[in-house]
Amino acid sequence: MKFYITVAWRNIVRNKRRSLITGLAMAISVSLCMAMIGINDGFYQAFYDVMVTHRLGHIQIRHPDFAKSQSLYDTLDNTDELLQTLEDMPEASYTTGRLYGNGLVSGEGISNGAQVVGVYPQMEQQFSSIADQMVSGTYLSKDSATKNEAVVGTDLAKGLGVEVGDEVFVFSQGSDGSMVYDLYQTVGIYKSGNMMTDRSMQLHIEDAQELFLLTNRLHEVLVLVDEEDHIVDTQQRLQSTPFAQGNSNVSIQTWWESSPQTLELMGFRDIGTTIFLSVVFFIAGFGILNTMVMSVFERTTEIGLLKALGLRPYQIVWLVVLEVIILSTIAGLIGFSTGVGMDLYLMNYGIDISNGTAEPVSIMGAYLEPRVFAVIKEDLFFTPVVSLFWISVLASIWPAIRASKLNPITALRSE
Repeated sequence: MKFYITVAWRNIVRNKRRSLITGLAMAISVSLCMAMIGINDGFYQAFYDVMVTHRLGHIQIRHPDFAKSQSLYDTLDNTDELLQTLEDMPEASYTTGRLYGNGLVSGEGISNGAQVVGVYPQMEQQFSSIADQMVSGTYLSKDSATKNEAVVGTDLAKGLGVEVGDEVFVFSQGSDGSMVYDLYQTVGIYKSGNMMTDRSMQLHIEDAQELFLLTNRLHEVLVLVDEEDHIVDTQQRLQSTPFAQGNSNVSIQTWWESSPQTLELMGFRDIGTTIFLSVVFFIAGFGILNTMVMSVFERTTEIGLLKALGLRPYQIVWLVVLEVIILSTIAGLIGFSTGVGMDLYLMNYGIDISNGTAEPVSIMGAYLEPRVFAVIKEDLFFTPVVSLFWISVLASIWPAIRASKLNPITALRSE
């Protein structure tokens, strides 16, 4: 083995310039791929948090028609039993119930159509972290006895011209067809990062149920499970509960069933990563192939001498492949170290996707923050290094086989 390593290393340093250029190209490929994977995962993680964690939930419990109709009348009845069941399930980390209605909301002499959402304040804070999204004022009081409080999204507040402390008037239609209205005190203004949510307002669930005449009813119950691998198991367990069994007015779906378009967009994460890796490493592999072909061509006489001294064809193949293994290992370590540094930088400082405007970026009705930060996932962290290694080895096989088939006499006569 020492002989092979010595000869392979000598061949690498024989043409320092070519080996340096090839090694740098391989190292740069690894570091760029690591940075790209990190920032790509960060982008999709941010999108997942906005669309799934804070909007769709892992599991959605609704009336079967509500997703399409968004009708005030497609509700879940007797939801106290369901909420208690979820509270007793350890895998259901966070749960919230919501009631939706549309109305004409008036502020300082200005009126806008808006969605009015009834929520359980304590549950909602745990589920959506909306308390951390308040830009002014406070969130709804956890005390269910507190009446007529409202928090308003930034877009709606701007359209109405209201601030914390101002009153908003809501005019709508109740479940019995009558006209309903009430006055609410604005206690806070929030910015969730979701376009629809920031154009709506939230009330205590009791206030919303009273306003729309939907006592003890909800439009949806959302569930976040402790681990994503438990989503389907939790869904099946919920479907077997007395609340759901035999009840045709209950639909229990996972987030990908309720929003296939979100799942489809999330699928582009792996497609984009695969395409980028394929392009970069195809170029790297082509460069390695070209380098090894030139190296074998320049060492034709030497290879002929080695064969004349008794080296078998498989030993010649191993000698050429070992040269690439050594070069790719060194380049991989350098590229990996540089890639880790780039990932750490992107994790702390991110990149601006707002084209310099510093404004949130809208994608599928969701606002993403103007800066995206890298996320490191163990399953992809070493992928660029491993990919480089195997592509380098594969690219060296053809030149190695070509070298092993050289005729010693012909090779020794070559100049």
